[in-house]
Amino acid sequence: MPRKPSARPDGRRIRHQVACAGYAIGLLLIFAFSLYLLPHDTGVGKLLFNSTPEAS
Repeated sequence: MPRKPSARPDGRRIRHQVACAGYAIGLLLIFAFSLYLLPHDTGVGKLLFNSTPEAS
């Protein structure tokens, strides 16, 4: 049974899936790191880190 002309060979398909997964993981890591770098006392940082203003 002949393959469809549009079907990729297995090696290329696996490399493509690994590249897509690596790209997605990289984007998630950059997003998580950017949240980590937010100031802890303003905006989303206040929600993430539950920081309360200190009484002076």
